[in-house]
Formats: sequence, C-alpha cells, structure tokens
Amino acid sequence: MVHLVTLLAVSLLWLLGQDTHGFSAVTTTATSCRRSLMAPLFLELISFDSEPEPISMLAKNNQKLPKEDEPSGEESRLEDQFPIGSVVQVTAKGIKAFSVPAAACGAFDDDKKTFVPSAEKDVKAKAFLVVPVGLVGEVTKVIDSHLSASHPIQVKFDPEAQTDYKIPVGFTFHFSEKEVKLTTTT
Repeated sequence: MVHLVTLLAVSLLWLLGQDTHGFSAVTTTATSCRRSLMAPLFLELISFDSEPEPISMLAKNNQKLPKEDEPSGEESRLEDQFPIGSVVQVTAKGIKAFSVPAAACGAFDDDKKTFVPSAEKDVKAKAFLVVPVGLVGEVTKVIDSHLSASHPIQVKFDPEAQTDYKIPVGFTFHFSEKEVKLTTTT
C-alpha cells in the first residue's frame, strides 16, 4: 500500500510539473485511512540536503491570484464602498427573496410597478418575493470582505422609503456587491 501511495504521489508531482529530482523518498502522513479520505493529501518530501519538511500541495501550487474586480495595489473594502446608512438600488434581475414575511410573497408588475401577491403563500417552495430592479433600500450591515461572505451587504427595505415600488411590508435581505449600486450616502 505504501509503495502504491508513493507511486501516486510521484506521479502527481510529475503531472503538476514539480521537480522530483533530488528527493530520496515521498511518503504520506495520515493518521488513519478513514481520516485521510476526508482530509487533503499532505506530502512529505525528504530531500538529500535538508530536514524533512511537510508541504501542502494545495498551498504550494495554488497561489492566490488577484481578482479581476480588485484594483491592483491597495485592496478596496466593501465597508468603504457601501457605508452603513447609505441608500442602494437593486440592479440584478430575477433575485428571489425566500426569507420574507408572508404578506411580502409575490412579484411586481413591471409596467404598473404594483405588487401582485402570490396565491400559494403556504407552499414553502413558492413562498418568495421576486425583488424588482430599482427597489431602494438602506444598508444596515456590511460583513467584512476578508470573511468571504457570498452576500455581504445587508439591506433593509422600508415601505415608506420607496419611490417607484410600493412593498406591502418591510424586510431585510442580503446582496452581493454586484447586485446593488450605491445611490446616496449619509
């Protein structure tokens, strides 16, 4: 079994383009077969001229690439782009808000901009609000961008604050930075 794992590890290094010359042995470190199936494979490469050093193949080969949206140099923070208390407008189409009060389940007529309640509010799979493009809300919380939340901007929608759309009740919903745009800051 150890020889098979050694052969697989050397083959993996060769496929990834790693230099396998100068290494006397390749072994795996795992406490049990059951645990090793769930944990990432760590290789211990033993060189002729140094002490054994554990190297994570994931950490060595997958270096962090800059995102296309991030400016080079200084990293921008979502907390600075969307300050708490600022007003944002929904820009993405087809967003379904499932965690809304029963009175808010439904959709909006695009032409008249009026709310059409859902007929099936009791069925959980169909109890949602289709958030219209142009709905205006206030930013109440922004999750730190280093925590990598998928929808870090929490927006509160108030029925009295709406200009175009009249929502029946207020609700709070999370958005990504690509789904809303900043309209005014306070």
